[in-house]
Amino acid sequence: MGWKQEQIDKLLDQYLDGKLTEEEVRLMHETLERGGILTDAELDKIVLPVDILQPSTLQKDNIQQNTKTTNTYHKLEDFKQFRNYHHPIVETSKAYSLVFIIVFFTILVMAPFVYMLLPIHFNAKQTFNNNFSPYPINNIERDFNNNESAISNWEKGVAAYKQGNYHSAVHILEDLSKNTDDNSQAYIDHFYIGISYLVEKEPKAAIDQLKQVLESQANSEWKAHANWYLALSYLQLNETQNTINYLKEIVANGDNTYHYDEAMKLLEEI
Repeated sequence: MGWKQEQIDKLLDQYLDGKLTEEEVRLMHETLERGGILTDAELDKIVLPVDILQPSTLQKDNIQQNTKTTNTYHKLEDFKQFRNYHHPIVETSKAYSLVFIIVFFTILVMAPFVYMLLPIHFNAKQTFNNNFSPYPINNIERDFNNNESAISNWEKGVAAYKQGNYHSAVHILEDLSKNTDDNSQAYIDHFYIGISYLVEKEPKAAIDQLKQVLESQANSEWKAHANWYLALSYLQLNETQNTINYLKEIVANGDNTYHYDEAMKLLEEI
């Protein structure tokens, strides 16, 4: 019984892939060693899919067939070894691995130099926490023209502020500012309301109050304090340019200005 070369190649492929049983392998070896063609009895012992083995009615010269089969076997084996190592997927994987290794070591070597060239990341929140502290409210004399209600509210507001109850301080001082006839010193209320809002993490409300200090008839001391806390308010909002503008306002007034040193230091950090 003769086989087509294609059928023999498929059988060898099955063999090299390890898909034959031990008996089938034994028969294969015996056949290849003696250079013969499988007999019907031997063929019956090898159970493979129909599309793998189909008997051929064509007879070929035994010597030519045997030689071709043996050569095919060796070529298949060599090809499979080559394919397993040089398969496109394997080659691609090897290429990617090589690229990854090169990139990894390049980053490892360059990282310290890149780090030195990059600007230090500015952390607005941390910088605010490092620079902010509530301005003291001690020893402030207020003249309410003997208005006992206003005096009482002021004292309550001061007490709440000192105790760290900034939420209450805001409400008391806002009520005081709205209901006092003499508003000549209302900038003091606006100033401490603004700081209380900053503590409460409401920088926009703080800005509204502190700007009223700048717009009032307050003396330069209070305005310098207001500029400093306005800079911090914008810092809390992470609006760096506005922070810089108010810091420069402080510096422009000379080194005798309140918060001059703090402003210079903060400008260097930003």
